[in-house]
Parts: sequence; structure tokens; C-alpha cells
Amino acid sequence: MNAMDVALICKALGDANRLEIVQMLSDGEKCGCKLLERFEITQPTLSHHMKILVGCGLVNDRKEGKWHHYSLNCETLMNYKHFIESLTCLGCGDGIVVNNLRRADIMKKESNSGISFFQRYLTVTCQTSIWGSCR
Repeated sequence: MNAMDVALICKALGDANRLEIVQMLSDGEKCGCKLLERFEITQPTLSHHMKILVGCGLVNDRKEGKWHHYSLNCETLMNYKHFIESLTCLGCGDGIVVNNLRRADIMKKESNSGISFFQRYLTVTCQTSIWGSCR
């Protein structure tokens, strides 16, 4: 999945209505009329949201008569999921990130010592001296 594809999906999921539509479609295909019942929006507004979701490849559109039926594009969703899972963060998985945010807040309040906030943050984050290397 290239960067442009990921960016389009992120943009599509950046709207609360579209995110909720994707959640609704996660348990199977839905008719546009069923999606419309869930939201306090007009049919043209729903069409706009669906155009964006279909355009980024996250949702499939199947027309049956005058009705549109929407479903998740599992291949695109799985590719996006793999992209997100491939992102890494030093310290993730062991609670260090959450603890660092709390420590950063505490250090902000104690910043009147001779050492800079950034140096103290690095010391706590790396759990070593500021000249040591992060694990």
C-alpha cells in the first residue's frame, strides 16, 4: 500500500460519520437506506460520504435496481491494517509511553531546576542518562 492510498484512507476515516459507517459495515453489507436511517443527514450528504469511502477503496458499492448496497473491501482494509501494524514506537508495549506522558507533565511542573525540560524528559524516557541511547 503506497503513501497516497494510506493518506486517502486516513482522510476518509477522519470524519466521524464515515468512521461510523465503516463500523456499521464491519458486520456485513448494508443498503444505503439502512445507513441513512442511522444518521441525521440528507441522502445527498450520505452519497458524498459514500463517494469518499468508495473512492479510497475502503468500501465496495453494488447497485441493485435503484438501491446501492455497500460493504467493506476486505483486501484494502487488511492492507491498511498491516500498514498501521507496521508502524513502531520506541517504548510501546511495555507501558513506557503512557508513563512518559505522566512524567512529562510532572517534569513540566518541576522545570525550575538547572537542567532543561527536554534533557529531563530524555532522561526519564530512555531510563538512562541523556547521553545514553534509547533501547
